[in-house]
Amino acid sequence: MKKLLTICAITVSLCAAQAALADGNAAAGKQKATVCAACHGANGISTSDQFPILAGQHTIRVFLSDSDITIAQVVVNETTVNLEQGKYYTFIHSGFMRPGQTPAVAAAIVEDDPPTPAAGKVAIRVLNLAAGLGAVDVFLGTTTTDLPSAAPSWTNVPFGTFTSYAEVDTAAYRVAATATGTATPLVVANTAAPKGASAVGTSMAIAGVEMAGSARTVVVFPPSVAGTRPPAAAGPSRGAARAGA
Repeated sequence: MKKLLTICAITVSLCAAQAALADGNAAAGKQKATVCAACHGANGISTSDQFPILAGQHTIRVFLSDSDITIAQVVVNETTVNLEQGKYYTFIHSGFMRPGQTPAVAAAIVEDDPPTPAAGKVAIRVLNLAAGLGAVDVFLGTTTTDLPSAAPSWTNVPFGTFTSYAEVDTAAYRVAATATGTATPLVVANTAAPKGASAVGTSMAIAGVEMAGSARTVVVFPPSVAGTRPPAAAGPSRGAARAGA
């Protein structure tokens, strides 16, 4: 994975150099930049996990989700960020949209530094985005009913925060979250987390709990608010993922 990232970083440099050769000719620069756009998108925003977003300043807009085009054009958050070459980032938009509810919706971009797990291991952390549920204990294990383990792997995880990574053996893991200090699941993943897959041809490896060298983030989501479109059931999600070296 690190080797691939190095190659992508070099590609960013090559794209910038080619554009400079146009000597101020925007049309020529645009034509030369098509080499970069094939992988990184016309505006430097890749739509594939296989290719990174180009470094530099980017504007991130969050829109309402609706089949009505008028509603779907409403911007609820706009953030300008400067992305540095060779770094990982996670963009988070969470909280309650309705006035007066807490925690109020907010956006943040977090720089990531996924570890390289030891041989035969995977690294897993938790991000608590379960608005309204407060701090949680998170259980990780292989038990197929109720709580997946006898004791929590992470305790008292506040809303909006990441835990540290924990290295564990590869296995078919399930995840559950409870209110801190309790054993009644508030949210639970009833199926095992994604296994992952080895690289095939030019495709990158897919991180997973049974793919040694993976680093994954479990994101805990809350139930939807009554009257909104998302399903009322809550559960942890696989969230962001990074394959190890």
